[in-house]
Amino acid sequence: MISVLRKRIGFRIFAAVLLVMVTGTVLLSTYFVEQHRRSLLAQHRETLGTVAQATIQGIQAIMLTGNAEIARRYADNQKKVTGIGEMRILRVDGSEAFYDNKTTENVNQRRGSEEFSLRDEEKVVAVVSREDVVFRQAIESKVMSFMYTEAVPGEKMLTMFAPILNDKDCFRCHGSNHAVRGVIKISAPMDQVEADIRQTWLMALIALPFSAIGIAFIAFMIR
Repeated sequence: MISVLRKRIGFRIFAAVLLVMVTGTVLLSTYFVEQHRRSLLAQHRETLGTVAQATIQGIQAIMLTGNAEIARRYADNQKKVTGIGEMRILRVDGSEAFYDNKTTENVNQRRGSEEFSLRDEEKVVAVVSREDVVFRQAIESKVMSFMYTEAVPGEKMLTMFAPILNDKDCFRCHGSNHAVRGVIKISAPMDQVEADIRQTWLMALIALPFSAIGIAFIAFMIR
């Protein structure tokens, strides 16, 4: 009777230890997968940030030559960067820049001449509401802001708004009474990132049963 009782107690201790070890392994695996997910998202954001900064520097360099049309073409070419779904240069009112004469007329008026020619055809392209929370955050904070959206059901996109600051070199044409000249909007699909995250989870799920068996075997051997 005592021997049977000891065996039962021993089995319960063994089961409890095994449960704790397996639970710890599951929690540890979940932690590492989550850390990997965050790392992938951070890398995705960093990539968009690098593209945005390069675009801003290019546009600023071109605009100092006074050629807005070349700046627009440069921005259009940047849309062809691999992994970028959408790129637009916006005014602070949320409309797309370089498609009408609004800015050119203001610059000519400020400089007191018709130095810059007007576009023959104009169109107003409304892209973002000026009241959009993330868009306003980028303008007011003067730093990049991000949001996750679904362009179509099931297709996640990471959208970034990067402010184009009104530097001293811009004052001659645009004045100094505002801190932000415009905003670059960049959207990139999340499909590759999501696929990498799913692959990580799959590998973790495959590894867990083998880990549990290994733990059980070790626990049994040292029992």
